[in-house]
Amino acid sequence: MTPASGGQFRCGYCQTVGQVGPRDDRALSGAGGLSPDQEQARIQRLWQQLKVGPEADPYSIQITVADVAHVAKTPAPEFEKVWREAWASALLRVRESPTHPNQHRVYWLVQVLDTAAAAGWDDALKRAVCETALEVLPDPGYRQIFRQTLAGKALKSGDTTAAERWLSACDPSPAYVTLDTEYRAVVSRLHMVRHDWQAVIALLGRRPGEVPLVPSLTPVCNLYRAHALFELGSEQEGIAQYSAVAQAIPQYIDLMLKAGSWFGLCQKLRARA
Repeated sequence: MTPASGGQFRCGYCQTVGQVGPRDDRALSGAGGLSPDQEQARIQRLWQQLKVGPEADPYSIQITVADVAHVAKTPAPEFEKVWREAWASALLRVRESPTHPNQHRVYWLVQVLDTAAAAGWDDALKRAVCETALEVLPDPGYRQIFRQTLAGKALKSGDTTAAERWLSACDPSPAYVTLDTEYRAVVSRLHMVRHDWQAVIALLGRRPGEVPLVPSLTPVCNLYRAHALFELGSEQEGIAQYSAVAQAIPQYIDLMLKAGSWFGLCQKLRARA
C-alpha cells in the first residue's frame, strides 16, 4: 500500500512491482452548497430515478456487465480463481479504454467481494482492491463510491480521522440515487460511532420513505434509523422499525446485525424487541 503522495509498491500476492501517482483527493466539483430550492429539486430527481429504475442511475449495482455476471454465481471453492481472472481482464480493458461499461465492470467486480463467496478474504486485500479501483477509474461518481467504501473500512478499523479524510473529497449532494444513498449510509455510521443520533435522523429521516434510498441499502439504513431512535429514547418507535425489517427479510437480519456488530448495531434494541 502506497501513501497518498504515490510511489512504488510491491504486490504482496503476486510480487509484481508497480508505480502509482499521487492520489487525487480534491473534492468533487459542485460538492455541497445547494440552496434549499436546489436541494429540494435534487431530491425530487432522486425519487424519479427510483421510480424509473436502474436505467436512470448509471451507478446502480443492479446493472451488470454480461461477461462477468457468472462471477457472482461461482461457488466459493472456485471463486478466487474466477474473480482474479475477471479482475485482471477488467483492469486491462479500463486502462486501454476507460469507457463507462469498462469502468462499471471494475466497479461491479469490487462490489461482488461483499458476497458470501468472498467472506474468507482478508480485509487488507479487499481494501487494496478498492484502492486499485480508485486509482484506475477516472469517473467522479465511481471515485466517490470507492472513497465512501474506504471511509467505511477506516471506520470499522477505528480510524475516524481517516474516514473523515476520505469523505471530505465526496460530494454530499450527488446527482444519482446510488451515490446519495451510499453517502447517507457511511456518514450515518460515522455519526453512530460518535453517538450523534440526531445527525443520523437528519440524514435518514424519522420514518421509512422520507428520503430516497436504493433498495439494496434500504434495510440496513432502516436499522440505523431504528438504532438511533432507540438511543434517543423513542424505544417503541425504534423497536417497531427494527421489527419491520426483521419480518420483511428474516433470512438476512442476522447477517446485517453481524456486519454492524463492530459498533453494536441494534444490540440493545434487539434484546428489548
